[in-house]
Amino acid sequence: KTLMKTKTKYLIIIILTFIFTGCSTDINLKDYIDKSAPFQLNINQTDTETGLTTKRTFELPVNSEKWIKLIDWTENNKNGWQFSLASYIADISIIQGDFKLLYSENSSEVVISFIDKQGKSRQFVKTISKGDLDFLTNITDDGQANPDGIKNKCEKCNIQAVYKVSENIENLTFDMINDFICTIDKSCSNNAEFSEWSNETLFKIIQKNPALYFKVLKKVKREKQRYILSEFENPVIEIDYQRMYDNIEKLNVEQELKTEYLNALEIIAKKYNKEIEK
Repeated sequence: KTLMKTKTKYLIIIILTFIFTGCSTDINLKDYIDKSAPFQLNINQTDTETGLTTKRTFELPVNSEKWIKLIDWTENNKNGWQFSLASYIADISIIQGDFKLLYSENSSEVVISFIDKQGKSRQFVKTISKGDLDFLTNITDDGQANPDGIKNKCEKCNIQAVYKVSENIENLTFDMINDFICTIDKSCSNNAEFSEWSNETLFKIIQKNPALYFKVLKKVKREKQRYILSEFENPVIEIDYQRMYDNIEKLNVEQELKTEYLNALEIIAKKYNKEIEK
């Protein structure tokens, strides 16, 4: 009898789970969100070369650009939610009190969880347009990682950003490289010390961790990418062109960026009467 009761109990749970996960429901998210409070944004980024994950945490202040977009999104996505008991792992999480939203960049699925009015923990999943919430990870025009561009304003020609990368060349992070790229600017051309040291450091970064470098670079506006490339095309130090070419060539990165750097290396090598083997 005990065995039969146990089997019946699990069967009921399975049936209920199927029923709940198979039916969609409407959820008025404003009932679980405080419009007078900020959100916490967490972004996890994994280095494809080392496998290490870096967590970045930001605050989305009330009425900031990302805060407004997120509120608008919740108000336009009240229907189509399905109850879920599954566990989810995501690159991005939004947290405010008991409310949590999980999402991965370029995904077509989003998960929310909260404590309902009866005090019960609830979790729902919804199919959305692919990339619908990618605005959460957009980088500001100056290349800063801060999603609202409110804190840590980029300072051009900041020698300290170069120093920090140089001192941590063996343990580079996304933010270190991002701050370094951000501080490089056309206005620095008259600063000989900064220009030379930043150029040297640029090559050291690419030699040490090309995958992470290109991951940062693809978040930067096209105009900035071109300027960084112009710096790359005029090295102030001797480099192993062939080794750098091979390392970049095997990367799984945006083809346009990769091709630009490979072509630049061929041109640089020819200036010094060297030939790169493909």
